[in-house]
Amino acid sequence: MAISIISTVGTDFGEPSYSATGTVTNSANITTAIGDVVFVFHSYRPDSFLPIPTTLTGGTGLYSPGTAINIGGNVVSQAFYRISTVAETFKVTSTLATTAYERRINVVVIRSSTGALAFSAGSDFYQAFPSPTWPGANSLTAQSVPNNSIIIAGLSSQSSPGGFVAGSGYTLLSTSDSDVAIYQTNATATSTTPSFTNGATATRIRAGGFVFYEAITYTYARPSSDITTQWSPSTGTAHFSLIDETTANDADYIYATAAGQTDEVRLASMTAPQAGTDLKVNYRVQGIVGSASVTLSLVCNTTVIATDTTRTFNGDYTLNVPSATWSPAVTDWTNMRLRFVSA
Repeated sequence: MAISIISTVGTDFGEPSYSATGTVTNSANITTAIGDVVFVFHSYRPDSFLPIPTTLTGGTGLYSPGTAINIGGNVVSQAFYRISTVAETFKVTSTLATTAYERRINVVVIRSSTGALAFSAGSDFYQAFPSPTWPGANSLTAQSVPNNSIIIAGLSSQSSPGGFVAGSGYTLLSTSDSDVAIYQTNATATSTTPSFTNGATATRIRAGGFVFYEAITYTYARPSSDITTQWSPSTGTAHFSLIDETTANDADYIYATAAGQTDEVRLASMTAPQAGTDLKVNYRVQGIVGSASVTLSLVCNTTVIATDTTRTFNGDYTLNVPSATWSPAVTDWTNMRLRFVSA
């Protein structure tokens, strides 16, 4: 897993910075790459004392709607996110529908070096603490997170400064005195409870956040040349071309005529899989009679990486090779092979 925080930028407008326009923009430019997540936590105190929808502009693409978190009728926070579809530099501007003061906007850019990030559906969470323990520890609701993920939450306190401290297993991103973010990366699927301590008399705390995961990109490698040809082809002389279909086709195949025969094919060159993912070899066995059997192995050069269960019945099978098995045993992704041995 390779998820990291690229940057945190924010602007803290205190009460003296009252603006009739109700607009607030983060103070620094944001630069993103394709697949980066832009996480925004915005809090404000509108004159109407009601939650106000906020529209975020700047850059390409849309932001999530953002659920308003209202406490006590006069303070509102909202969490937003969007995933960059292009590399770009921009600022985030939040325009309120009416005048507001004590407006703050905090922006965090999250990146994965091994694949684009995706939103984990159903894992957004919003919570209010009308009367939190202060000073003391507080927890949000537990969240289920998938493999290779990051959970991030923005925290906003009515008091200034909030004196936030991240709970166990979480890291604090401080971008202003009263509004901060906490996050945690997770290599494996689990349940985690975001927690924090507010060190000052921080009343009326709001929190909002999301879970994102590394989107896995599937790559495929099919037989591309022959290495050992002790089996027989159903037609022609090339063996690999008879077992390289995208969809299995029983009209052509290779077959063994005796026990102890080996047929080995080289796979097309492939890039190294994403860290932490499995390799899967899908294959079909047909025509077994009597006590015959076949065993498949995944080979790198001449090194056997994994061997599947010996198959004694016809059917479709999958050899699963976990990351701990192929890494670092595979040293050359341009010379991966499948070896079939009859018995």
